[in-house]
Amino acid sequence: MRLLVFLTCLIWGTCSLAGDSLAGDSFASDNLLNNSGDMRQRLAACSSCHEYAGDSQQSYAPSIAGKPLEYLNQQLLNYREGRRLNSVMNTLLAYLGDDYLYEIAGYYSTLPVTDVPRNSSAVKQSSAEAIRGKTLVHSGITGPACSACHGNDLRGDGVAIPSLRGLSAKYIAAQLGAWRTNTRRARAPDCMKEVANMLTNDELSAVAQWIAHSFEEAATPQPNNVETPLPCGAHK
Repeated sequence: MRLLVFLTCLIWGTCSLAGDSLAGDSFASDNLLNNSGDMRQRLAACSSCHEYAGDSQQSYAPSIAGKPLEYLNQQLLNYREGRRLNSVMNTLLAYLGDDYLYEIAGYYSTLPVTDVPRNSSAVKQSSAEAIRGKTLVHSGITGPACSACHGNDLRGDGVAIPSLRGLSAKYIAAQLGAWRTNTRRARAPDCMKEVANMLTNDELSAVAQWIAHSFEEAATPQPNNVETPLPCGAHK
């Protein structure tokens, strides 16, 4: 039933949006969008999980506000083309064109970034788990550190590598698991698949929990590395 509502909203724009406000009008003013009503129709389905402001209230759905345009656009293409598997997203995007998806990505990329997970299902880490998580994130053990690509402040590169701030532990763990099971793939070479397969289950959990709940420790921007430690298709 929920999927039917999503499809109806997306294709026919029949959901009532009276009183809803849209941020990010700067994207429309850049002549990439000229009809806010059209964008409201497009976002009717998106907002059910990601909100109009891109600030998700659900632990299973990421906040996407302020994510890089190239990254968001590539994820929409990955869903449409079956590299990333999710029954709702795959169905919603199956018949949408490149320009249409690019404009949706552009809208969300202009919105204010969310740093704090809204519904993160907080789990108190022990001191040992927190140390392990922080070490994996900033130094790595068997594989590269998360910060080697996502930056020392974990806010990404602003182009094709996303911020990890504002994501719930549940979502982070699910995505690492998806790379392991091949239900999430990226353009080759898929560096994240390599990294995810280097982690043990305990390490994966420690990373997810530390990123979600220790954001204050990574809040100060620092210079990000220019080159990724593994060959990566993100910048193709």
